[in-house]
Amino acid sequence: MCTRYKPIDSNVKRNRFANSTEAQTLRAVIRQNDSLIHHLNHELNIAERTRAEILARHSAAVTQFEAANSELHATKTYISNIKKQKSLLSSRSCELRGILSPLRRFPPEILSYIFTHAVCADPMDSIVVASKLSQVCAAWRRAALNSSNLVQHPQITSLSIASDIPLLSISEILPSLPMLRIYGSAQVSQLYEWDENTATIPIFSRLQTLIIKGSRWGLDAEAAQLLIERRCLAIGRPKRVNCPGRKDLAPLKQTTLVMEEEARLGTWKDCELLTLAETSSVERKFDPKTEEELVYYRYTWASSLDRASDS
Repeated sequence: MCTRYKPIDSNVKRNRFANSTEAQTLRAVIRQNDSLIHHLNHELNIAERTRAEILARHSAAVTQFEAANSELHATKTYISNIKKQKSLLSSRSCELRGILSPLRRFPPEILSYIFTHAVCADPMDSIVVASKLSQVCAAWRRAALNSSNLVQHPQITSLSIASDIPLLSISEILPSLPMLRIYGSAQVSQLYEWDENTATIPIFSRLQTLIIKGSRWGLDAEAAQLLIERRCLAIGRPKRVNCPGRKDLAPLKQTTLVMEEEARLGTWKDCELLTLAETSSVERKFDPKTEEELVYYRYTWASSLDRASDS
């Protein structure tokens, strides 16, 4: 293995004076070094000037970027303010147009007629359409909820949602046999579908089964209680039937289901209509003389149930 050594002139650092021949050679080398240093100084000056120019351009670019960023932020803020003002003015214009709208001059009968045509394509969704129409304003809500053909097919999508329960009691008079459809498991759907083909199945037994076996189907017991409280109907001779008691349905212990046995009026099939009465109150009687007196009754049991709960 060979090792290379850097050549070293041992006479360079010695205290001596070069002779004439050596001095001539060294002077030539010094001149070459000075020429090279002069050239390198020239190149260094050029590089430093270039660096200074680049720094100047960079500083200008940074300043320009900061200015553009500031302008961009100001423009975004201005656009946001304009959009907010536009939204407020558009809302105000819509409110003013609503006041001038000729629909406000329509009587409830005309609105009900228009609402009826809105559900002709799919009558089974009528209760959903009535709910949406009732959210427009107070006048539309009254017209929609008083349109019996919009609510003659009440549907409950979930017994655990209390907002669905009042939909069962928003109509006064129904022109045809209603359909009560409660969506849940397959057993519940089959049990609670009530139309002209299944009208002979007692409603009371369905509601009673809902209360007794509600926990087995995973249904909310309080919703079953609300279902009976909200939809109350009556016909003919009243027959008092005790409501099945449950410990988790304390308010129901203070109530009594009044069930009518049978009613044959015109082409109507046999059906049972229910009404709810407080046990301690005076018995309510309803004895229709004509078919026109067959109406749906709505009873508000909040006060009686509150008293029952307080007791």
